[in-house]
Amino acid sequence: MSMKIKSVFAGIDATGFGHGQSSYYYTKHAKLRRKFIKLSAISDMTQQLVCCIKIRHRTRHDRIDFAPLLQKANEIIPIDTVVADKGYDSEKNHAISESMGIESIIPPRYQHVPVYKT
Repeated sequence: MSMKIKSVFAGIDATGFGHGQSSYYYTKHAKLRRKFIKLSAISDMTQQLVCCIKIRHRTRHDRIDFAPLLQKANEIIPIDTVVADKGYDSEKNHAISESMGIESIIPPRYQHVPVYKT
């Protein structure tokens, strides 16, 4: 059964994983560098299908992966709306999604700041 998807209501989020054989307690007290993997994914919220992923081997802020993931996922399947959490809030991310014709729904990081300053 094949489905024709015209546009996608997408969501983007990231999560981190620690990897290695040593425990958190040992690496903290022995002053060792902890190994870390960050997985960012953009997926269709209605069909619950993963459209695109990005894996990093160090800690990075969420908003860095927003533009590459959105562009790659939009090449695969046209995206109509993207939803993200506060970690993705930046003017650059809103401008990128607007230039691609995608509506972005991202809550502001600093809600106490007046609207005229944002």
